[in-house]
Amino acid sequence: MNFIGVDTSSKCGSVALLFGGEIIDQSESDSGESFSRSILDMLNRLLAANGVGLKDITGLGVAAGPGSFTGIRIGIATLQGLALSRKLPVYGVSTLEAMARVAVKRDVNLKPMIDARNGDVYYAKFRYEGDKLVRLTADSAGPVEETFGADDSECLHFGQGAEQYYETIAARTGLYDKEAMSDCIAAGVARAAQHRMAAGDPGDTAAIKPNYIRQGKVERAKPII
Repeated sequence: MNFIGVDTSSKCGSVALLFGGEIIDQSESDSGESFSRSILDMLNRLLAANGVGLKDITGLGVAAGPGSFTGIRIGIATLQGLALSRKLPVYGVSTLEAMARVAVKRDVNLKPMIDARNGDVYYAKFRYEGDKLVRLTADSAGPVEETFGADDSECLHFGQGAEQYYETIAARTGLYDKEAMSDCIAAGVARAAQHRMAAGDPGDTAAIKPNYIRQGKVERAKPII
């Protein structure tokens, strides 16, 4: 199965190509919203550089958030249009899940974080059981000081939100790693899309919902039972 992954939800947008089960190429841009508007050009360059056409692609993945509201909307709309024109399945993927899927360390609980401004972060907790990524909490938002739980002494904090508030994290747990992600977020999106297709998920091309988490209010972490 061959997948394109796209992330326009974060400041550093990215695209990735998963071919034959492996990430063979990826590209990042730090140009913010302008990246979202040039996503198709970036995708075309990625495919051309690897001698791959859309006819070779099995499915598409797009980061559905949390993150930049504008970037999320543009990314989803662009991938939906591409999917419909090519009759490809597209999967909306949690940006936080995508971050966890490209984490380097797998022997600790993972807490990817995205800056939500005004002292808040978007976050969730995951762990690996063998090669399987297990979600421990729902995607949530709140003040960084209120994201810590009893198990966070063994939880790796990473991502742009963790970098923004690393002093607070270091004082509480000491487990922060700026280099925790080995690949760009789009690579994690592609891997998540592949996992869902392999599990029998047909995709959600026409029904992808932006994962904004909050609309004027803060939501606390909810454990997954």
